[in-house]
Amino acid sequence: MADFIRVEGDVLIIGGGAAGCMAAIRLKELEPSLRVVILEQAALERSGRLATGLAILSPYLHRDETVESYLAYLASLSRGPVDEVVVRPLVERCAEVISRLTKLGLPIEKGDDTEFVRTGRWGILCHGENLKPILARRLLEADAHILHHVTATGLLLNGGRVVGATGFHVRSGVFHLISAPAVLLATGSTTGLYRSALAESTPHRMMPAPFNAGAGLALGLRVGLELVGLEHRSQSAVLAGSLAPVDILIEGYRLPALNARGEPIPSTGVDELTGAVIIAEAEGKGPCYIETTRLSTDEVERITVRYLESHPAAVLHWRAEGVSPNRESLELALSEPFVGGLDSPAGLAVDPERRTTLTGLYAAGETAGGTPKKGITGVFAEALIAAEGIAGDLVHLERAEINEQEAQRENRRINEPLLRLSRIGEGVGPHEFEQRLQRMMDTYAGGCAGSFRPEGNLLVKARRELQNLTAQIPYLIGSSNHDAVLCLRAQNRLLVARALVEHLIGALERKHDGELLLSALDSETGAPAVIV
Repeated sequence: MADFIRVEGDVLIIGGGAAGCMAAIRLKELEPSLRVVILEQAALERSGRLATGLAILSPYLHRDETVESYLAYLASLSRGPVDEVVVRPLVERCAEVISRLTKLGLPIEKGDDTEFVRTGRWGILCHGENLKPILARRLLEADAHILHHVTATGLLLNGGRVVGATGFHVRSGVFHLISAPAVLLATGSTTGLYRSALAESTPHRMMPAPFNAGAGLALGLRVGLELVGLEHRSQSAVLAGSLAPVDILIEGYRLPALNARGEPIPSTGVDELTGAVIIAEAEGKGPCYIETTRLSTDEVERITVRYLESHPAAVLHWRAEGVSPNRESLELALSEPFVGGLDSPAGLAVDPERRTTLTGLYAAGETAGGTPKKGITGVFAEALIAAEGIAGDLVHLERAEINEQEAQRENRRINEPLLRLSRIGEGVGPHEFEQRLQRMMDTYAGGCAGSFRPEGNLLVKARRELQNLTAQIPYLIGSSNHDAVLCLRAQNRLLVARALVEHLIGALERKHDGELLLSALDSETGAPAVIV
């Protein structure tokens, strides 16, 4: 078993995506002497949601919109009250985020009247293909300490508060022990719980980043953090064949959607479109299309440039299939459901300063819950808020001793699949394990087999099947450091899947006015079902 590498910091940021980078930049602005350590499982320059860039920044409050109108919009989407204490600070700082990104060098389009070019009600157009390298360069200038290719495996506690984390180097297998008085979880959404629409040919082609395995939520679940809104899964109507988003077409060019009979699909934006496509396909009226035949040649050229900058797979698919968007309507598909993301309130419970329910631990971005339709500017705003909250709390947070035995147990847990293969020679590989998970979720937990609609009896079945799959964890095997990471990701996804199913069951119970239509009790002990 490899030796530890010990790293000390004042603040540890787990995840070097949009939220992690912006939080680190703000922390170094507030106190340049802070030792800010970033734990990133890939390479910072091209990791996370921004790896391929972006074309639209949202939310942005145009002249005819206010914070109040955006909060009202969120309330209409959620069909209920929104926690303004958590949401309002993000919306109020979106203009500041745009100003910061402009100063960093992000090109944002402006019209003849010097106003930003509008797309949809809440978005503006940008050329964001180089945004992630821009953020990475800024962090290097600020002298942040970046640990590339190190994936977080567990949080370390002392006296009921978080004092650091452990990490595993993906390439060398060296275990890292990072101590810090404050830890910020800034990981991405949880993908891979369900099969992608392109799973048969390209299992890693999916709408969000395929390598987001729910690390932030899994880390939180293992130490008993409170979660919110996990029953709200994310799903999008996307372009068939490439899974590229459709916001450029729907909100940028106001193109209508049609079902297979040529009937208009009622929708006023991407959010409504997804639900309308699900209903149309369930009624046998699919596939659905975006009516792009009304586009001019110049508009097609501009759209092509937009997709090349942010989602080149769409253009590659058009070229391979000989498709021209203004000669035939583009077919729609449905992405697989995933947990978290820019549109979902699912995540860890946080207070207005983005503190979680454990002292010393904070969350921002796709890991933090409670904020629907956060958008990428909301992610950046949340990172600023978290950084400022951490900076204010550091005067009260002291460095604490790390339990060496706890760290050693975590080291053994991560390396166990490799040791098991050498001892026994057989078991379950991480790919097979995740395929089993996806089949269970697709069949019983509101996946493609059930038209993406969770149903009570099937969810109870999903609970049992996931418990059975949990019993297979001691049989996971791997032959390399990369396999060890894949085994860790498989366990993280399974843990989040179990929590998701429990939240879906709870949501159905509440929906029926408290009538207990589904048993939330263990069938053998009669005790409340819990996630372990």
